[in-house]
Amino acid sequence: MQGGHWGIAMRWPVLIFVLLTAGCAVMTPEQCEYADWMEIGERDGRDGRASDYIATRAKACRKAGIAPDATAYRIGWDRGVAWYCTPDQGFQDGYDGRAYGRICPAPLEPDFLSAYGVGYEIYRARVARDAEDRMIQSIEATLADPGDRTEQQIRDLERDLDLRRVQVRRLERELGILEGQASAMGYRIRY
Repeated sequence: MQGGHWGIAMRWPVLIFVLLTAGCAVMTPEQCEYADWMEIGERDGRDGRASDYIATRAKACRKAGIAPDATAYRIGWDRGVAWYCTPDQGFQDGYDGRAYGRICPAPLEPDFLSAYGVGYEIYRARVARDAEDRMIQSIEATLADPGDRTEQQIRDLERDLDLRRVQVRRLERELGILEGQASAMGYRIRY
């Protein structure tokens, strides 16, 4: 039955399953029992998980006496990986600092990795800038209440503070250049 109330009612277990398992590594016995393995495989592929992630799911389902449908899972996973292994997703994963699990098929991997590298350079510069900002805040707090620090220690802290501020400006310029290049390549920068 396709439409009507019956069609909606049949989709509720799948919807509930998707909501409950979003981001979860293990499955409950109930989730295993009502699993749409093709959909689960597709979601795992879209999330950049390796195809052998089904073993983690199988282990959880084994406790309930249920074996996953590996064929359906693989069909879904192949679909998900085709969605995942795009330059846009590669850029986004690099930009967010996510690790790449080497799951893209050979024809798709070069473009994915090229875009990943562009995104990762922005991530790396952003993390370095943020670390310097935190150090600046820490030094400023120390200088605001120097306690029993000597004049020399205070001068050393002030020099360190100046050097870190120069480093932040350099990193800000680098970020601007990298983000401009990424934008010119068609990648969307989130702030």
